[in-house]
Amino acid sequence: MAAFSFSLVMCLVAGTVFSNVLYTENESDLRKTLFENYDKLVRPVRDMDDVVVATVGLSPLRIRDVDVKDKTVKLDTWLVLRWQDASLRWVPSENAGLEELSIAANDVWRPDIALYTASPDTNLFPSVMVNVVIFHNGTVLWIPPYSFKSMCSPQDDEVTTDTFRCTLEMGSWTYDIRRVTVHEREQDVMQGMGRETFKDTNEKWTLESMTARSEERMYSRYPERYSLVKFDLLFRKKARSGE
Repeated sequence: MAAFSFSLVMCLVAGTVFSNVLYTENESDLRKTLFENYDKLVRPVRDMDDVVVATVGLSPLRIRDVDVKDKTVKLDTWLVLRWQDASLRWVPSENAGLEELSIAANDVWRPDIALYTASPDTNLFPSVMVNVVIFHNGTVLWIPPYSFKSMCSPQDDEVTTDTFRCTLEMGSWTYDIRRVTVHEREQDVMQGMGRETFKDTNEKWTLESMTARSEERMYSRYPERYSLVKFDLLFRKKARSGE
């Protein structure tokens, strides 16, 4: 009886190990199949006339600084990008039930979404290369942390002693709307992701509201139109203790 029990346990253990190995092998095979002829330098479309549509979100984490005099703000955020990659699709039932893969960000094509209003001393793009998540229907999700300093251009009538407005602009650095368009992930950020992620830790300022909207723009030197997302932020100065 003891020998039978031991054999049964060993069979269960072996079955578990085999199952894990099989799953790993299928994931490895799937990666090899997807990336065998993949070119991360080319837009991921079936037809060259197709447009890549990217949704852009900016989830605030904390305020690092609001400089009313220099008209700049410093923020810690998560950049939330989602797009479709026509070359990265598969059928889960034919691939061990796999529905998503985690892949190094540098291994896939990514829309070159930049902060147009970035201060000269900050990065236009996120510098931390966290993995992307690829879903079986070709959806790619990338959420890197992004800390930056942005220039602001509030109108004189928008500046008061206790409030400060700033508009951030983000869009593709090189692609016009014939190749890449961007749309806001959500219009009222502070009622969406921002409500969960924002930490009100700044001693002087709080983020009262943050909304997003998509627009198109033309530049005098170029005939093409470009797509961008604007984030309108309203900061309010905190009352000092005793006031």
